Amino acid sequence: MFPDGQKMQSCYNFAVAYLDLSVYTGYNHSKLLLKGRDPMRTDVFLPDKFPHGVVVDYASELPIVAAPREQYHTFYELYFWFGDTMTFIIDEQVHHVGYGDVVLVRPYRFHRTYYVDSRVRCKYNMMFDERFLTSFHDEAMRERIRGMFNTEMLHFSQETAAYMQDVLKGALPLFEEGAARDPVWCARAELRLSELLLRLSEAASAIRDTAHPVDTPLTPKERHVSTVVAYINAHYTEQISLESLTSMLGLTPSYLCHIFREFIGMSIVEYIHKKRLVEARRLLSETSLPIGVISETVGFSSVNYFIKQFKTMHQLTPKAYRESAQGGAALQEIP
Repeated sequence: MFPDGQKMQSCYNFAVAYLDLSVYTGYNHSKLLLKGRDPMRTDVFLPDKFPHGVVVDYASELPIVAAPREQYHTFYELYFWFGDTMTFIIDEQVHHVGYGDVVLVRPYRFHRTYYVDSRVRCKYNMMFDERFLTSFHDEAMRERIRGMFNTEMLHFSQETAAYMQDVLKGALPLFEEGAARDPVWCARAELRLSELLLRLSEAASAIRDTAHPVDTPLTPKERHVSTVVAYINAHYTEQISLESLTSMLGLTPSYLCHIFREFIGMSIVEYIHKKRLVEARRLLSETSLPIGVISETVGFSSVNYFIKQFKTMHQLTPKAYRESAQGGAALQEIP
């Protein structure tokens, strides 16, 4: 049984992988201003340099199989793909992404990318939080943009893809290290990014009003892993056994462990453990629930163990994190 992740056995060896958006060794990547931050927290946004809550990032020549890049974060992310078909996992959903597609990731959602079948690899990320949404003065418009993230992938024509790439390429210098930041030029770049968000929200609304494009059928491995992730996401507050998962799917424990790590980048125990800590982080940020209640709510049997594990992951106690987050934290990657 995996009540709170304390028993790490054989194929569940615990190893937390961290993603640093500023350094992807071995391929071309734009360098964001990330100096002087705690690597455990991986802030991708420095409020003194970018006070409006938005970052644009670019990468090309991506490796066929990157280092583990499974991640959660506290901000909204738009992933613009300009390459051959690749795979993007969001929680239990597996998307096969083509040239000009846009993947939308809400805060606190697990996601991971694969480029195994992609020879041409080029992507932009636009990441923003509620501060950037304040540039839209109408609350209904802000809610519309938040709502578009209920659609996880948008498909576009070559012409629209070229427009998006032009906007993102034009804004990118604003976020490069050492870039000159003329106020007028910055304002124009932010306006174009705002316009891009509006166009995307219109596309998402159109999809919800019509039939959603049919995604490529999943492979048997993808279906198995998707089923397990969906089950864990629905039952992570409970005790989950490997036996119950293998019985549900009719697979051997060793095979399930293997394909789960292959697609998700961590073991089943690690995923359950991390899911609980991420949900705890969300509750600390968004509610005033006592820490003991949060610990129990997300599935930890001991509040002391919860505090210890939370501090190990974030280098902050739950109390200190709550004070930081509710005081207005920067865009953050969750280790």
